[in-house]
Amino acid sequence: MNFITRTLAAVLTALSLAPAGAAVIETHSYTTSTSDNFYNSYVSATDLINIGQASYGSVSQDGAFNGGYGLPGPHDGIGQNGTNQDHTVFTYSNVVTLTYTLNTNAGTGGSATGYTITAVDVVAGWPSYAPYSGQNWSVAVATVANPTVFNQLAVVGYFPCGEMGADTYGYTHVQLTRDTGALATGISAIQFSLASVPAIISEIDVTGFATPVPEPAALTLLLAGLLGVGVRSRRPAKR
Repeated sequence: MNFITRTLAAVLTALSLAPAGAAVIETHSYTTSTSDNFYNSYVSATDLINIGQASYGSVSQDGAFNGGYGLPGPHDGIGQNGTNQDHTVFTYSNVVTLTYTLNTNAGTGGSATGYTITAVDVVAGWPSYAPYSGQNWSVAVATVANPTVFNQLAVVGYFPCGEMGADTYGYTHVQLTRDTGALATGISAIQFSLASVPAIISEIDVTGFATPVPEPAALTLLLAGLLGVGVRSRRPAKR
């Protein structure tokens, strides 16, 4: 990789970094409501990974779900619907990794600069059996600058079923945000690793927008700074 290529990659990577000191905030709640759609206000049919959106590219799955559950359940924009398995996935004895590749092809409506992620929402649960509402997963992102390397954003472990009881309705909602700014920017893919615990997930939403093209002045300054660092690093040491 030549110096210019390395510099451009560094620019894109720098633009994807979160503000210093910004922490990921996990907000969670549970309900024993008998209403299947209790958390449907958090279910979006227009988020970045929803089928039919210009931002959605593809999804790959590593590991097998249990029972008759499967894709596109968690990204179809439809929340819990009773015991209908079409809109859910079930993890029990296998670790399952879902990798959502976002559309970075501007020619097909995607964003060549990637996407800025502002929130992640996951809804889980099942009618009449609260233990299936636990959430144990991690999320990582890859950037346009480095699309094959995933950096972890957060690890979630939320198991309130002890408070709800077993033979009752139980649903949970977990949301990830950041206390300052976006969760990540310049993103080309987002990866969820779902642990091998009994859980029925009805929706995974990734909220965000196309990452804006940097202002010319700001990009020029950043490039100049990086080029200056490169020039200094290439100078021979004085004897």
